[in-house]
Amino acid sequence: MKKITILILIAAAFQSCKNDKDEQLQPQLEYVTVNLTFDCDGAAIVKDQFNYTNAAGNNYSVSRLQFYLADFTFRKTDGTEVKSDEVFFVDFFAGKNLSFNFSKIPKGDYDRIKFCIGLPPSQNITGALPNTIDNTNMVWPDMMGGGYHFLKMEGQFKFSGNTYGYALHLGKNPHLVRIESSKSFNLSGSSASLSMKMNINEWFRIPHTYDLNTDGNYTMGTDSLMLKIAENGTDVFTIQ
Repeated sequence: MKKITILILIAAAFQSCKNDKDEQLQPQLEYVTVNLTFDCDGAAIVKDQFNYTNAAGNNYSVSRLQFYLADFTFRKTDGTEVKSDEVFFVDFFAGKNLSFNFSKIPKGDYDRIKFCIGLPPSQNITGALPNTIDNTNMVWPDMMGGGYHFLKMEGQFKFSGNTYGYALHLGKNPHLVRIESSKSFNLSGSSASLSMKMNINEWFRIPHTYDLNTDGNYTMGTDSLMLKIAENGTDVFTIQ
């Protein structure tokens, strides 16, 4: 009877050690919180106010600022990458997803972040996203290629004493805005927090000085205009 008891205790101890070892081998998963802020060369974004002037000299306002963020990749200092397939619909004036979380991110040292404004081709398919009001309102017409709008930035601008509307709309896979930024952070506690600031004037400059009056105040359906905006968008965010 003693022998049986001893064997049971040894087996239990062995199993306990094995479980402890397995837990140590599993990556410890934590949370990363991303907080979004917005400005225009340092000025706060106020709806429908002609407070902003872009690189082309256009005095403009903003009435809508909506976009998707997706395809996030966090790179460790050893070169390994942690990818997420989560999609975030951001509506600045409605206050939607100005802060969001990534769970199950392994602990470690990170040095780079990659993501896109818009949706990668695997997700930019009509009906691929949940059938919410927000996603429905962002659908790109099937007759124009299908999928979803990547960006809607709308408002008005002034020229020669007159006021005109503008709509910077991006869609279609060739106009996906891919962003890559060096950002070092250590995830050793229970969470880490990152701040991403969008400067809306960057949509209008570098590498293209975009003039709402001469280039075009409505981009949707004109690939050459959308390409200019998309290329300008690679540096609209700074990460802190």
